Amino acid sequence: MSVHLDTLTFASVPQQDQMLRDRIRAEYHEMPGMKLTLSQAAKLFNVETLRCARLLANLVQDGTLSSKGGIFALPDAGRQRL
Repeated sequence: MSVHLDTLTFASVPQQDQMLRDRIRAEYHEMPGMKLTLSQAAKLFNVETLRCARLLANLVQDGTLSSKGGIFALPDAGRQRL
């Protein structure tokens, strides 16, 4: 299933999604090198694809995550740490 994130509305995350959004944020910070596709994230977080797309897009919009080529990661996940 192909979902174009730019076609979704991101005005606000419903209250019921706030806990899931916090969990997604925490998982990425717990594993800073984690890079997931939408499909992988939906499976990992056990959530419907469209709902997951909306949550991930909201996290991209607020700067928590970045998305390049359909891969979601922390903005600095590509940097080498010495």
